[in-house]
Amino acid sequence: MHLKKLKKILQYNNLYYILLILSIIITLFRLNIQPVSIYNENTNKVQGYIVNYKIKDNKTTIYLKAKENIVLNINKKLNVSYGDYIKAQGIFIKPNDINYKKYLLSKKINYTVKVNNIKIIKKNKNILFKIKNILSKRINKCKKSKGYIRTFLFADKNYIDIESYQKLGVSHLFSVSGMHVSLISVLLLKILSFIKAKKRYIIISLILIIYLFLTNFTISMVRSCFQFILFSINKIYKLKIKNINIVIFLFSILLIYNPYYIYNVGFLFTFTISFTLIKFNKIIKGNALKLSIISFLSSLPILINNFNQVNFLSILYNLFYVPFVSFILFPFSILTLIFPFLDKINYVFINIFNQISNILSNINILSFDIAKIPIILIIIYYLLLFNKRKELLLLILIFIFYKILVLTPQITFLNVGQGDSALLRIKDKNILIDTGGNINYDISKNMLLPYFRKEGVK
Repeated sequence: MHLKKLKKILQYNNLYYILLILSIIITLFRLNIQPVSIYNENTNKVQGYIVNYKIKDNKTTIYLKAKENIVLNINKKLNVSYGDYIKAQGIFIKPNDINYKKYLLSKKINYTVKVNNIKIIKKNKNILFKIKNILSKRINKCKKSKGYIRTFLFADKNYIDIESYQKLGVSHLFSVSGMHVSLISVLLLKILSFIKAKKRYIIISLILIIYLFLTNFTISMVRSCFQFILFSINKIYKLKIKNINIVIFLFSILLIYNPYYIYNVGFLFTFTISFTLIKFNKIIKGNALKLSIISFLSSLPILINNFNQVNFLSILYNLFYVPFVSFILFPFSILTLIFPFLDKINYVFINIFNQISNILSNINILSFDIAKIPIILIIIYYLLLFNKRKELLLLILIFIFYKILVLTPQITFLNVGQGDSALLRIKDKNILIDTGGNINYDISKNMLLPYFRKEGVK
């Protein structure tokens, strides 16, 4: 009797929209409160265990699980492993760059540490970290294709040239998320078909949670794994909750858990696309072109406001890239991990993939630098999208030419790292004035070019 009442409550659509509104109110309230940290600029010591690390250009970045999450920056290569318990001394820094600060807050990180001294107190003993270390060593044996295997298995994109894929609008294929979870779950459902449904879904859920751990709880994986688990519970217990309500529920709960997820691009992408694909499920009906168009349209405002570059040809590119990555590159990379002798063959596929990407990246006919658009236009955009209104195309054109349409004369002073530059803007004309300093100074290293794209400066 109680179960029937619970089912009726869970089937009540307005319940999920109330939760959504509540989560947004809580988020807006908490974003206006200064985050509290147990650390401050006077702290000089920290100890904890390594949950993730990156070694690049003779520098090591360590993500440490201490009394709270923290990032350690060391100006040398270190021989460390996942799960090692370490002690570090250094200068605690609160990030000034607003975008980096938001990114760290989305991971519940308040401080970075410029490390002067570091010591491993004890090596890892955790079984899950041991598995990750074994896999990491095995990946390193696959010398030619290790970057892609590491991306697919650990969600670590530091070893591939992701920027070239961003220009094509297909970088989402290397963000471990729903596509990869779907492939794994479908494969496992077939392999374990001889087991009863309930046990089968439990086993797959446990495997996905281990995979979630390997990817260091990347937000797109968190959404994908828990969505699979909730969909499975809904199916096994015949709760008859609409899939779209489950997505709203998961979005709301994660936002209440950490309101700073709203600053995480992966969080915005994964939920927006998932919600939209479910919403337009009847229209798509397995049509690859419709799927690509709707996925593109659903992510367009997020692309514009975070990367300020949009390639409309990505709609067509995805028709090739999605099956190539899904059915060749991803599975063959996992096979190479199991059988390292396949490394050279896997690299042939990677090389083909890269060569095609290099050719396509030179086609700029429908690639645009688009200035940041205001929230009110984004709201109107999604209202038009979800109501299938033709005016959406007109609004996309407004997005492309927005900055030119609304621009008023202005002067902006920019800190370029060695003094200020002045940017003068009159209609669609731009003048950047700078004097003195290093004649060989590279403005691209000071984040000016992304700023120009954001402001619509060409």
